[in-house]
Amino acid sequence: MSATLRVGLDLDGTIILYDALFHRCATRDFGLDAAVPATKAAVRAALRAMPEGERRWIELQGLVYGRHIEEAVPAPGVLAFLATCQARSVDVCIISHKTETAVIGSGLSLRDAARAWLRTRGLEGPSVFFEASRPEKLQRIAHERCAIFVDDLVEVLEEPGFPPGTERWLYAPGRPPGLHGPLRAFPSWDAITSRLLTVIDDPRG
Repeated sequence: MSATLRVGLDLDGTIILYDALFHRCATRDFGLDAAVPATKAAVRAALRAMPEGERRWIELQGLVYGRHIEEAVPAPGVLAFLATCQARSVDVCIISHKTETAVIGSGLSLRDAARAWLRTRGLEGPSVFFEASRPEKLQRIAHERCAIFVDDLVEVLEEPGFPPGTERWLYAPGRPPGLHGPLRAFPSWDAITSRLLTVIDDPRG
């Protein structure tokens, strides 16, 4: 395949994983029971069940995506995927739905915090685009002419406005791999890397 293959990647939940950080901040700063499973979904449900739960959840997101983002970790295998892209001349861009600042909080730039996280991990190469809404994110995917876009959210990839010429790859640990309607699900970044190499070496495959 041509070296101009362009792959777009979501950021939060796809490149950066926050489950342990959400749990750690929620137990430390919001009194969450440590017995709550250390997943974002479980923490969100437990916090929302507490008094002023919605406000607590919104405030927690600002802390995690802002002040404490450096404690978040890369998804297993994503750094190897990006190294493979560089070695095989695949053009990568990061397209994220992320507001400039948290709804509740100090006004810290969430976008600058995310850029700093990428920089400290040597990921300054890919172009990074932050969009204020999901429709704008989809428009950016189309504008960048991504042949493939990888996201961890089914609802993004199934949006009616998703660019029809872009393959929809779902990063979905713990879910069955393979084709699911318009989506192709992968249980790991290693599986995504393997599929990308197939696409590069045999576009018909």
